[in-house]
Amino acid sequence: MSRGLPTCLLATLLLLVASPPAFAQATPASAPENGDVDDVDVHGRARVGPLDPTPMDRDPMAYWRRNKRQFFVGANVDVGFAYARPTLQVGWGRPHYMWTGAEGMAQVNQNFGGVYLGWRAALPELEVRAGARFVRPFFHPVQDAKDSYDIRDLQTERGNPSSYSLYEIEALPELRAGPGFVVGAFTAVAISGVDRGKEVFEETFRVMAAPPVILRARLGYMFDAKPLGRSRIGVAAEVIDVPGRVGDSAIVRAGVLMMWRLHEQVDVLVQLLPVVHSPDTLGLTAADFNQLGVRYRWATPDVPGPRER
Repeated sequence: MSRGLPTCLLATLLLLVASPPAFAQATPASAPENGDVDDVDVHGRARVGPLDPTPMDRDPMAYWRRNKRQFFVGANVDVGFAYARPTLQVGWGRPHYMWTGAEGMAQVNQNFGGVYLGWRAALPELEVRAGARFVRPFFHPVQDAKDSYDIRDLQTERGNPSSYSLYEIEALPELRAGPGFVVGAFTAVAISGVDRGKEVFEETFRVMAAPPVILRARLGYMFDAKPLGRSRIGVAAEVIDVPGRVGDSAIVRAGVLMMWRLHEQVDVLVQLLPVVHSPDTLGLTAADFNQLGVRYRWATPDVPGPRER
C-alpha cells in the first residue's frame, strides 16, 4: 500500500481492502512466498502475473484488478435494444473492481428519458449504491388508482405523462457458491411527484406504482458456460411490492441472465425476466428487458499491462 495517503482517505481505503475478492485467482507457481496474490507493489499495483488465456475461469475482473489504487474517472456505456445508458464515475480505488465515489447516469429509450446521480461503493462480493433519479415518461399517462390495469390503460390518450422522482438505495451481492455464483439485487425506492389517488407506470422497474415506496428482492444463480467461451449463464427470480397500490401489489418475474465477455472491456449482457404473477395484464411492457445489449467499460489513468515479476 502506498504511503503518505491523506488521513481523510484512511476510512475509505480500509473499506476497499477489508474484504478479499470473491473471484480470487489461484496462486501461480511464481507467486511471492507469502502467497498473497492481492499484495501490492510500491506503486499500489496488485502483484498478479500475466493474465490467464481465459481469465473468466478465475477472475472475470482481472483486467481491472491489475490497476493501482488511485483517483480515477471511469465510465460504463450500455447500448442495446432501443436504449442507451452512459454512466460516468469519479472515485478512489481500482476502477470497476474495488472503489468508492460518485456516479451520474443518463438513460433514454423509446418510452422515457431520465438522469441519475448518486454514490457507489464496490467490492468484488458486494456493491452498494444510493442516489436520486428523475424520470420523464414520453407516452404513459398518470392513472386513477384501481385494482388492476391492462395494456389499453397505458395506450390511452386520456391524461398526460407526468415527471416524477425516485430516491433509491440498493445492495448487489455476488457470492461464490458451489460451481457458480449467487447474485442478487435488493432495492428500496421512495417515489415522489405522484399525487394521492393516482398511480403511474414506473419506467425503470416497469410496474404500476404509487407512493410511498417500491420494494424489490431478486435472487439468481449463474455459472461459467465454458462451451460458449468466457461467459456466464443463469436463472433469476424477483418479487416487487408496491405497498401504496390499491389491492394486490405483488409482481413476480423469473427468467434468464447471461454475460458474454467479448473483450476485457466489452460485455454482452442479457436479462430476460417475463412476468409470472401480477394483478395487471400489461404483457411484455411489464417484463424486465433492462439489459439486452453491449456494455463498454473505460477508465483513466489507463490500466497497466501484465506485470513481470
